[in-house]
Amino acid sequence: MSVEDNVALVRRWIDAVNEADLRGVEDLLADGFVYHGPPNPDVVGREAMKSVLRAGREIFPGTHYVIDDVIASGDKVAVRFTCSGVHKGEFRGIAGSGKKVVIEGAAFYRLDNGRIAHMWAYEDELGLIGQIE
Repeated sequence: MSVEDNVALVRRWIDAVNEADLRGVEDLLADGFVYHGPPNPDVVGREAMKSVLRAGREIFPGTHYVIDDVIASGDKVAVRFTCSGVHKGEFRGIAGSGKKVVIEGAAFYRLDNGRIAHMWAYEDELGLIGQIE
């Protein structure tokens, strides 16, 4: 796949996440997909990733990612993003506050045969906690 194809695939992934389209999410992930999202343990497989996305939607309904920048080379795509949502469920021991939150982060993708094989994501969790306390 070309670099342009890889960027388009990552954009489709973010669109599917924004729309809570779990079928679309499943179609974009490779067999053996691994999500590396420190400080949490790795999430392995499509079903496990769909569970993570479902849980995130329960805690922060209406979550929406906006792509701020994209850099791509070969089979790798990097995205800097802004994410917003409303804190409705317990997160890191903090009960739902009803507050709107906005954070920034970055995600790095490695693609294999037209699917996402690995994803590393880093978000400003400290800034998020400061907004909900």
